[in-house]
Amino acid sequence: MDKLDEVGYFASSVYLVKKPEYLDIVKASAYKNFVDGPRNAVHDIQMGANMSLDPEVQPFAQYVSQTAWNVLNSQGYNMTPLVTFFTEMWMQRHNQNSGMEQHLHSQTQVTAFYFLTVPEGGCTMTLHDPRHAKVYASIGESDPSKYTAASNSVVFTFSPGDLVLTNSWLPHSFSRNQSEQPTEFIHMNLGVMQNPNPPPQAEVI
Repeated sequence: MDKLDEVGYFASSVYLVKKPEYLDIVKASAYKNFVDGPRNAVHDIQMGANMSLDPEVQPFAQYVSQTAWNVLNSQGYNMTPLVTFFTEMWMQRHNQNSGMEQHLHSQTQVTAFYFLTVPEGGCTMTLHDPRHAKVYASIGESDPSKYTAASNSVVFTFSPGDLVLTNSWLPHSFSRNQSEQPTEFIHMNLGVMQNPNPPPQAEVI
């Protein structure tokens, strides 16, 4: 059998880092901006207010924004004239039996999650293959318990302080929370815009 050269293209990257040092300030901001409103008996999810401009959370916000810029820059996008900014940053509280169906966030570039509380049996996050043609043409997997090129999704379980960033075109969903305790995380979307304060250009003599 001939040896084939395998070259991978059109990969979907996921960026993970543990940042427990931000837990205290992020929790304080999240709970301060959270309004314990009506709860849906079927999808028992509660959403907090936008917290991206809260002065107390700025060290975390600046870290995430700069990391999102670095991610896009490393992927080959021309980020030199651009800056990243938050379109949204809010807490999601998934109470027992709450989950979220597969979706993505249009009009943004990077989607991020920062996990605050993750009880045993809490929500897991699934990332889905964004290549609809590939999913449509898929055949059975030889071992669905392993992630391979045949997989159409991958499931993640996180701990408090875990930060995850993906491109916003990568669909995600959350399983139903089987715990009596809530799963809580910060959901963030970031866009890009022209840098309003570009660095001065060096004079060419």
